[in-house]
Amino acid sequence: MERKEDLLDPFATARTQPSREHVHRLLHRLYGRCASSNLPELHRLATTSETWWPYIHAI
Repeated sequence: MERKEDLLDPFATARTQPSREHVHRLLHRLYGRCASSNLPELHRLATTSETWWPYIHAI
């Protein structure tokens, strides 16, 4: 992953009430970085974060 912020930004904004469009851009960037990686751990991270995002965002 090129930038650790791509991983951290979506989770850091969860409690700031960002716009849906902003969250979508951050998640799209995260999923894109994970998909382009050769690391299975990042593929699992993308799958897990996609599954749990509604609960993370609700906190």
